[in-house]
Amino acid sequence: MSDPETEILPEILDVTLPTEAAGERLDRALAAALPDLSRTRIQALVRAGKVTIEGRLADDPGKKIAGG
Repeated sequence: MSDPETEILPEILDVTLPTEAAGERLDRALAAALPDLSRTRIQALVRAGKVTIEGRLADDPGKKIAGG
């Protein structure tokens, strides 16, 4: 069985977060939406410049998600 933490991810994952995620940390919201990835892995992806929010680079895994 493969380990999702070490697997190569597809080049693009399109994730739509629920409105309830507003005000949450980006890494926590993504961890809830992507349960196969640990929060540590998600933090590393954000810091590596692999995450965008509405087309803009997200570089802070602790940034609060805006609502709306």
